This record gives sequence, C-alpha cells and structure tokens, in this order.
Amino acid sequence: MERRKFVVGLGALTTGTAAATGTGALSIQESTRDVNVDIASDSDGTLAFSTHPSSLENTQFVETTDGQVTLQFDGQGENDGLNPDSTYHFDNLFQITNTTPDTLEITFDKTGLDNQAAFDFYYHGTNGNLRPPGRDNDSGSMGPGGGLNIGVTIRTPDSVPENWETGSVTIVAKNTADKNVDSI
Repeated sequence: MERRKFVVGLGALTTGTAAATGTGALSIQESTRDVNVDIASDSDGTLAFSTHPSSLENTQFVETTDGQVTLQFDGQGENDGLNPDSTYHFDNLFQITNTTPDTLEITFDKTGLDNQAAFDFYYHGTNGNLRPPGRDNDSGSMGPGGGLNIGVTIRTPDSVPENWETGSVTIVAKNTADKNVDSI
C-alpha cells in the first residue's frame, strides 16, 4: 500500500510540476547577435547621390557637406532667396543611382517639412523619360543600375517670412520584388 501511495504521490507531483512550469511555449527570449553596418557617403551608398553628371542643370542649389546632399534656396548662393507668391520648378538638381541588383521604388517622405504641401518632387529618368512636376505621389522607380535626376516644385506663399522652410525630406528606397512596378 505504501508503494501505491508513493507512486500516486509521485505522479501528482510530476503533474503539478508540469503545470507550474508551463507547456514549453516561449514568451520571451533574448539573444545577442553581431551586427555589422557600414555607413557610406551619399555618393557611395546603396542609393548613390551625385551632383556631377552632365545631365544636371541646377546644381548651384545643391550643397554636399560631410557626404550628405542638401538643397539650398535660401540666398546663400547666387541669389537672395525665392520670391513670394510664386511657383518654381527646379529640374535636375541631383541624381540618384540604384547600385543594387533589385528594382527599387523611390518615395519622398515630406513629413519633416514645415510646409509639406508647398513641395513636390519629380524626376527625369537618366534614359530621358520625364515624370512631370505637379503629380501628388512623389514617387518613382528604377531598375538595377538605373538612375533618376531629381527636381522639385516649390510654391511660395504671398509673403515669405525669413526661414520659411528649414526642414528635411527623407528619400525612401523600397525593393519592389513583391509588386509590379515599371522601372525607369
């Protein structure tokens, strides 16, 4: 009899231990892994930014500092800035080249701008195809080795205060392997 009580007691102990420790499903795990990231200048990255191709005509409004491209329409160059109540189209400011083996969709995230509605980005494909100014989706695509010459439309208000726009634009490149996108 004592042996049966022991076996039954051992079985109850085992069942209780399993219930207390769970079913083996994982809730949290932490693992340390190595990550290696190289930061390249705009001219050498996955998207290569350049202001040197001969197809560019408005590079006087583009500055490259510490490897990053900046658009300058604030009078720091040849003029004193943009006129109020005007619409400007600056074609071919800089070029983006796809250095990956994939087709990439390029979009312009303008959420970093104070006056998002005043800016529209457009492109000329380096093969001569034009996506005209004034379209509202601010995107394009390019195949491996393809390039886009980037332009911008700027609409200024009736009166332009000093430092009217000092924000930033993020250029996003997304692999289109899951989409049917025509490339330039």
